[in-house]
Amino acid sequence: RALMKAGVLHFLRPLLDSSEANEAAAVAWNMSFEEVFAEELCRAGGVPLLLANAGRSYQALGALLQMSLRNEEVVKQLYQQDAVQLLLDLLQTYEGEEHRMALYSAKLLTRMALDMENFEQAPWHLAPEILAQQMQRRGVSCELLAELGGCGWLLCAMEAHCNSFAEAGGLWAVCIMLVEDEGPTEPALGILTALCRNCSERQESFLQMGGLELLMPFLDRSSPQRIRHLAAKALCAVLEDPTLRMRCLTELGVLDDFSEILATFGEHVQKL
Repeated sequence: RALMKAGVLHFLRPLLDSSEANEAAAVAWNMSFEEVFAEELCRAGGVPLLLANAGRSYQALGALLQMSLRNEEVVKQLYQQDAVQLLLDLLQTYEGEEHRMALYSAKLLTRMALDMENFEQAPWHLAPEILAQQMQRRGVSCELLAELGGCGWLLCAMEAHCNSFAEAGGLWAVCIMLVEDEGPTEPALGILTALCRNCSERQESFLQMGGLELLMPFLDRSSPQRIRHLAAKALCAVLEDPTLRMRCLTELGVLDDFSEILATFGEHVQKL
């Protein structure tokens, strides 16, 4: 706040448009946790300047993320600057040492996806395929996988995006998340529910991948209540078809367990 009073924006804004842009972006990131700074930098035209540096500075992405969490106008400006396309491009082109670029790109995409007011302005139809592909990328970290999964979960709530995600190998991406020891379980279960609901072909495909064996441990009593809840909903989506359900549960010998699941989560799975 003292820096704000000292007129730091007067010096910072031109630096964002100079050879010192990376250093200026780092200063902006450190200050972006202050709501007043986010508002003032947004008003001073800082969003397009930071976005112009996003391709070479994860600090610029970090500053934009923090500003967007504190000021809705920042999100609006990001949409106006076609940020979704830029962020999707960054996800596809990053190399190993640029992990943080991809991580903050995914975080910022998730923040923008929450803004339904401006959602239709951006090329989100490209996102499900790119997200699914990046989730299947060799060597992807659990941290990045969680951010990609979170954004994918939001998009899969919409049927067209859900179908695109599935066509890009979305079920395999879910299996990757579920098999990780410290993987992003919540988005994996949420995406799985969306993918398999009312789609017998995907239900069968998931089972053929050995997905049921991956899913069952999350229904254990030792799992947190929220995870058990999400896993129960996912299981009900996967085993939506009565014939398929009986065959699979009989083969696994978990009919008693499933009866307990229904009793515990009955209000959420009444359609079964």
